Amino acid sequence: MDKNLRSAASDKKTILFRTAKSQILGYAGISDQNTLAFHDDYFGHRLSIFEKLKGVKVKILCIDHIGIAANSIHESSRLYTDALGLKLTGTEDVAEQKVKTAFLPIGESELELLESTDPEGPIAKYIAKNGEGIQHIALRVDNLEAALEELKNKGIRLIDEKPRRGAGGAMIAFIHPKATGGVLLELCQRD
Repeated sequence: MDKNLRSAASDKKTILFRTAKSQILGYAGISDQNTLAFHDDYFGHRLSIFEKLKGVKVKILCIDHIGIAANSIHESSRLYTDALGLKLTGTEDVAEQKVKTAFLPIGESELELLESTDPEGPIAKYIAKNGEGIQHIALRVDNLEAALEELKNKGIRLIDEKPRRGAGGAMIAFIHPKATGGVLLELCQRD
């Protein structure tokens, strides 16, 4: 192929890719694209998450919470309460997920501390593999069932195809980290 034609085709693909990123970030309510790092290797054969999400109109309201895996909620919460002055709003056992949770509100968002109640539970396995730390990011959506249906129709790999009950009475579902560049994303809806 002629060098000029290759350059023109490359420029067109770059423009389309950047347009798709802008649209997706707009749907997510993110106006400053520089706050996120993107992998711009668009010209490979694999579809990027941005290509798959083009046209998806999931309404993300805010970052609901950040899930932090901890060996002990009691020990971990001391940093947040004693040193940072946050208030722990109590703990809750979520038996289906083999986890005990505690929330520390910060404005409209929260930190969620996660302690496994079973050595074979997902949080215990996460800590064994990765150590304590950020385990997931939860995005609040206006309609969880519609969001899951739209993502599924776009071929986005989901862990949960149907909403399930999570801590604090929220309905939740997870997007597989292989679809999000290694980030475990939780979608949640609160009434």
